[in-house]
Amino acid sequence: MPKYEEQESDGAREMLLSTSEPDYDMELSRTSGELYRARRNLHMTAVVAGVGWISLACLLSYILIYPNASCNWVLPTPVYSPANEILEYELVTFSSGFKDDRMKYMADGNPSQQLDDNWNDLYQKVVDVTPEMVSHGFHDGITPNEGDDQPEWWSVYVFHQLHCVNLLRMSLYPEYYDPSKDPLLHVPHLEHCIETLRRSIMCNSDVTPFSFRYVNGVAETREWDRAPHVCRNFEKIRVWAKDLPGVEIPSVT
Repeated sequence: MPKYEEQESDGAREMLLSTSEPDYDMELSRTSGELYRARRNLHMTAVVAGVGWISLACLLSYILIYPNASCNWVLPTPVYSPANEILEYELVTFSSGFKDDRMKYMADGNPSQQLDDNWNDLYQKVVDVTPEMVSHGFHDGITPNEGDDQPEWWSVYVFHQLHCVNLLRMSLYPEYYDPSKDPLLHVPHLEHCIETLRRSIMCNSDVTPFSFRYVNGVAETREWDRAPHVCRNFEKIRVWAKDLPGVEIPSVT
């Protein structure tokens, strides 16, 4: 009997070992996987923390080196305009306006009706303010006044700027454009135009490099401003405005 019990005990031991080995291997594999993931997470945490500390150090160094630098990099929310959806940008090289580099908006000696027509064709019309435009958040001064029976008009600001430039052009030729017959050519209105253009130029602040050179110490320029400027496609804006229902802007001549 003892011998039989020993054999039975040995068999039971073998059965116990055979049934427990897979569980042991599975547990060992699970433990190894958890250790690997833990090490990987620790490694990633260290990398992210390192990058963060380096970025912070760079930012602090920049602030110490350039204490007066502006950090206002966020663009404001664009003001609504019906023209926003048709805006396109292009590179444009400006003409100098000197000698053979003159444009059709410059007088060839004396002003002419053709010159006036060229200028008047640049800015188009004024348009009645619609409820749809008001719903998009037109600002005070554009939104119709409550209880006011008179219609209020709107236009895009570039046409106002061109209107002002045209009046300043006309003021150069008082013999041709008689200021006594046109209040728009009186000094107060011309000063308004100068201030309007000053604000607009500073607002847009074209930072394109401006190149010129003096010849023999004389203020004669060559290769005038040949750097391309990033411009809104004005012709597309002009055509868009021309197709709008509205009232044509009266000619200033």
